[in-house]
Amino acid sequence: MAVTRPFLTFLAASTLGEAGFYYQGRRASTYDDAAAGSPYKYPLLLQGDAIEFVPHKHNILLTLMGDATHNPTIATVLTYAKVIVTPRWGLL
Repeated sequence: MAVTRPFLTFLAASTLGEAGFYYQGRRASTYDDAAAGSPYKYPLLLQGDAIEFVPHKHNILLTLMGDATHNPTIATVLTYAKVIVTPRWGLL
């Protein structure tokens, strides 16, 4: 299968259920706002490239679900609840 770059893979246990995820830079973790205590629960293993948006261009965020051991059914759903982009000049 041909996939364009950048390409990033999150590796997580299949027992995460309905938990979401939080990704920033080179860190990712599961996120469950209904959980007691900190909503950031389990760190996720990242493989691949860092995702960086390019200013003044159309940026497309494409998501592929599943792997060689998991073939998601047609009912598998991924919903982006929030995408926050911090401009590089905003980091100064």
